[in-house]
Amino acid sequence: MSYKLDSMEREKIITALQFNNTNWQVSAKHTLMEKNSTQFFTLFENGLTDSQLIEYMLYKNYKSIVQNSFQPATEKLKLIKRLSISRNQFFNLEFNLLEEGAKTATLTFGRQTSREEIQAEVCDFIKMSAESTRASKLLQTIEELLMNVQVTSANTKTAAGQALSYLKLECSDNLIAISAFDDCGSLDSKKFLKKIESGLSLGLDKSINFGKGGAGLGSSYIFQNCDSLFLGVNTNKKTRVSVIMPYNVTERKFDSLQRSVHIIDIK
Repeated sequence: MSYKLDSMEREKIITALQFNNTNWQVSAKHTLMEKNSTQFFTLFENGLTDSQLIEYMLYKNYKSIVQNSFQPATEKLKLIKRLSISRNQFFNLEFNLLEEGAKTATLTFGRQTSREEIQAEVCDFIKMSAESTRASKLLQTIEELLMNVQVTSANTKTAAGQALSYLKLECSDNLIAISAFDDCGSLDSKKFLKKIESGLSLGLDKSINFGKGGAGLGSSYIFQNCDSLFLGVNTNKKTRVSVIMPYNVTERKFDSLQRSVHIIDIK
């Protein structure tokens, strides 16, 4: 299935959504970002490969790129429109990524919490067997998101056993949004993207050797399993890493995804 939209189709979608926030611009044209470098800007692109997408984020200073995919671009841009009111709301546990009507749940966890227990709770929430092949990418993503938070928590020496972290789930039709929250606010978005870049350039089978303890492999898995990736950090206060991904679908659905990435940083 092709998700590609030409420039005229993309401009029609932008016009229909009536973006009029002067602090956050959305365009299918790269030139607008170059002219408005001080504003928050979303590029509505088409046909970017994973490597091109990460290159744009790392080396062309884009912080938000949307592509039409399994989750339609219209839904993605409606979320961007809500965020354009205030980026701070992204760090609220109550802020949902999926449209109204999605089923939600919030799980608390700490450094010592078993990731397998959390995965089992997620499967129970979405009524899917952990043994199902259709659950493999979902469980892999949850494993990596939890691990990222637990490692960060250990490095910042928070009190043992204290429930400082949350995993929020939103489920709607064949989409699931997963958000991992912590109170450290230490995420380095560029470093996270660099690990994805390394994973893409080496291939997942080789990226396990990248850096200490296989760093890069987890970030690459998170990225390649998602439709949209959100890297949010309110420095020294809050981190939220979120993915929106298909679930309960065949592996082939993941092959044609046009991914979107957003960096939401507040200093």
